[in-house]
Amino acid sequence: MAKVKAKKSEVVEETKKDIKKKQKKIKLQTQREVSETEQEVKRFICILIVLLIIIGCIYFLTSRNTGNKTNTTTEATIQYNEISVGMILNRNEYSEYYVLAYLDDSSNYADLSKLYKAYQNKTGNTKLYTVDLNDPINKDFVTKDTPKINVTNAADFKFSTDTLLYIKDGKISKTYTTFKSIENVLK
Repeated sequence: MAKVKAKKSEVVEETKKDIKKKQKKIKLQTQREVSETEQEVKRFICILIVLLIIIGCIYFLTSRNTGNKTNTTTEATIQYNEISVGMILNRNEYSEYYVLAYLDDSSNYADLSKLYKAYQNKTGNTKLYTVDLNDPINKDFVTKDTPKINVTNAADFKFSTDTLLYIKDGKISKTYTTFKSIENVLK
């Protein structure tokens, strides 16, 4: 019986050792799981912080860019005095009129603008139209070579400088290509 008791106590000791080992394993496993969970939570918080920073930056940039702008609408106006090169010879409303073709980057632009405004303010003058040669619709009619002004077809025009045309009955009667000559006519 003493042998049985000794065996029982050995088995109990081994069982206690096995239980302690299993408890240690379980404890380590639980710690690992807690550690992994903590890491996932930390990763989630980091990602959340980064996203909040990005959203904050986007909000700041868009509010900064749009904050100064006011929505203003401008009423569209029809410009009856400015025409394209293609319309120079076919202004049927008048039997005679002037057409001032200008380059807004020319050295005489400011002076021509003043002359035009002064001419428009006078009553009883012959009608005066303008052609902006820098307008994209007119770009094909500008040349740095020899100009072609005395033409019968508007598609053949080539302007190289500011030019005043006097049109009578749909045909070019006179041309003025120097500032002095234009100024003398419009004064």
